[in-house]
This record gives sequence, C-alpha cells and structure tokens, in this order.
Amino acid sequence: MSVVDVGRKLLGEIEEGALAEVFCLAREELLPCKKYYIGVEPIDDLLDLFTTPVTVHGSSSPGRGHQENAHPKPRAQGPPCIEIASATPDNGKTQLLYFIIARALLPPTYAGVPLQGQHAAVLYFDTCPNFSVNRLVTIMTTHITHLIPSIAPPDLETLLVTSLTHLHIFTPPSLPSLLLTLSSLSDYLRAPHPSHHRALHSLVLSSATAYHWADRHDTEMANIPSTTEHVSRKRVLSGYPALRAALSKASKDLHCPVIYTATDPRPKYGPPSRSLKAVVPRSWETFPDVRVLVQRRMVRSFPIGTCAEEAGKDAGQRGQAVHGAGFDIGANEHGIGEWSAEVREEVRRGKGRARMRVDGQGVWVDR
Repeated sequence: MSVVDVGRKLLGEIEEGALAEVFCLAREELLPCKKYYIGVEPIDDLLDLFTTPVTVHGSSSPGRGHQENAHPKPRAQGPPCIEIASATPDNGKTQLLYFIIARALLPPTYAGVPLQGQHAAVLYFDTCPNFSVNRLVTIMTTHITHLIPSIAPPDLETLLVTSLTHLHIFTPPSLPSLLLTLSSLSDYLRAPHPSHHRALHSLVLSSATAYHWADRHDTEMANIPSTTEHVSRKRVLSGYPALRAALSKASKDLHCPVIYTATDPRPKYGPPSRSLKAVVPRSWETFPDVRVLVQRRMVRSFPIGTCAEEAGKDAGQRGQAVHGAGFDIGANEHGIGEWSAEVREEVRRGKGRARMRVDGQGVWVDR
C-alpha cells in the first residue's frame, strides 16, 4: 500500500465533532459515575433502587442491555430523569416540587445549623403556568424558622433573597416555544448570571402534559390534506418526541437531572392505587428512570343513606379531614412484572414510600 493510500485510509477514519463533545466523552470515560441526589429521601431511595445495576446470580446487570433487571432500564452514566405523576389534578405534585426546590436552593447550613439544602440552582419551566413564588417563600420561611427559631428578620430576608436568586423561571406559552427555549439554554447559561458559581440541581418541567391537547389538535389538523394537496404527502408528527430529545440533550449537556410532572389528560377519579398507566405520550414511556406517584389519601366516605342535610352539617369537619389527610408518595408500580425480584421486594417493604403533609404554612415529607 502506497503512502497516498495509507493517507486516504486514515483520512476516512477521521470523525468530525465539536470540541465540547470531545470534552464530554473524556469526562464520561475518566471520571467515576456520578450519583445524583434530589434532596428528598424517598425520591433518592427510588433513584438508588432503579438506577443502580442489580446483581443477579452473582453477576452485575449490564444496564440497558438487560430487560428484566430494573424498570425503567438503569443508565450506566448520565443524569437521571424523574417523573412525578398523578391520575388527577390537585394531587400534590406542585407542592412536592416546591419542597424539592426549597431544598435545592437553600445552603446546607446557616449559622452552624443544618438546613438540609444543596446550595444549587434550578431551571424551572412553568408551562401551566401556576407557579407561585409567594408559596415557595412561605415554605422556605417555615422550614428555616423551624430549624432556626431565633433567626433575625433581616437575616431571614437576606437568606431568602440570596437563595431565590438562583431559581430561573421560564414560561414558554407553547410547545414550539419550549423547544426553542431548551435549545438556547447553553447560550443563556454562558451569559453573565448570578448562578455561575453554583451547580445545577435539576431542570424541572411542570407540566409535561400541559401541551397534550394543543399538540394533538395541531398534529391532526396539519395531517388533513387540502383539496390541492396529495393525500400521500409526508405526515406531520407530534412535537413530543422532539421535546424528549431536547430535554435529554439539555440534561446531558448541563449535567443535571430532569424532573417533570404529568397528569392524566383524561382524569380518572376513584380510590387510590399504587399503579398508574403512563400518562405521557408513547414516545416518553421509556424516558423516566424513576416514576413517582403522588395521590391524595382517602377519607372515609359518608355512610350509606346519609341525607344532604346531615352531610351539610358535617361539611366543615369533613373538609378539615380531607385537608389534613395529606398525600402518599411512592413508586408507580405500573409494569411491576418487569422489575427484578430484588426491586419488587424493596418496594413491597416500603422503600421510597412517604407521606406528604401540606398546609398554609409549609410542606412536610414524613417516612
């Protein structure tokens, strides 16, 4: 083989790529696999359970190549994706997000007192939009004053303002707008902003199902041929596969987990269940590494034969009972048959299960 032929052969083996991709690959190869923590114990327990390869018959699970060892398939590397779902609206998902964000923004300690914070930054995409900064401030204030009752008001205000500076809220009005915002995140974060010195805790999307009906309408309308178009023209696809790809890319580029909420577009009211079928589009069914189910605790119903007058007399007490019942947090057990025996046993024993209490002053998660 001549020198020219060798040169052509070597030239053909060269792959072009961005320098950022080279650094990213080097990081994954040289650094040990990073463990991600959300800061909420039951969710972190589920992360450990579902993203750690399970040992079966004395051998380590090969991760995504082995169908029965976990659900969803564990990622060998890279930030995880967490779904927080419920069968109906107003089932505590947003309150749980407030709790997660408060822990993410606050420092680990203040004046020598542990605050259980992570001193991080959060990217929050409010698609509903129903995010309340006032509610978040109330939850953070209650958390701080419970741990540091003697904190002076000026110090409390400074701590709150300093922490909230690192919450970046985006309100995209449509799915195309959300995709555009995600694609420009790197440019946004490279520009001067106050969170340069903080790690990114997570990219939060509330809610992933907000654009379900609009996307379905736009897709169906775009696929109706006009009188001048041929019926066999190229079919327009849903925007949700592109959204999943954009979230995955942003998560990998920014080295932070994705946390998204989802509500069944066709709410089903009934008794609580530990299993909820996927409420996201089919293209997302393998996206989350951990599926968390949040649901309101049941309150004993009226006895059979209770008349309207009797029910009205108990309305106040029953309202208090419903409000005080709280919410259950746990693994979504839909598809449990695909989990390994070890994972099923841990979930059966209550791993990742907790109760969330919500009132006007704050949010508490108890084991």
